[in-house]
Amino acid sequence: MTERLEIALRDDGPLRIVTLEGRADALGAPGLEAALLGSVRDGRTRIVVDCARLVYVSSSGLRALLAGLKAARGAGGGCALAALADEPKRVITTTGFDRLFLLGDDVPGASALLLSPGDGT
Repeated sequence: MTERLEIALRDDGPLRIVTLEGRADALGAPGLEAALLGSVRDGRTRIVVDCARLVYVSSSGLRALLAGLKAARGAGGGCALAALADEPKRVITTTGFDRLFLLGDDVPGASALLLSPGDGT
């Protein structure tokens, strides 16, 4: 597991899957925000963030996620978080971000939530 944040992008039909590995902290957050905002600029407005290998998220990481969510919603899409590990999930729920984002147990589950009618975006 890396200390830096590694970000991989792939498309799955109408979805952009953003896979994170490492730490979404002050060093990694700018890259995360750039990936999310760039996805929206590219017309990929339905975004699933795969957090299975995300080990830590700071306030900077939360801000980057929120910027991506706002951009996606502003363009008529949405953003879901998938496969949150214990520590990132604790941060997401403690800060109330679980009320902002759709949360799936895995990428297929988050994808289904994001694509369902009345998806909460």
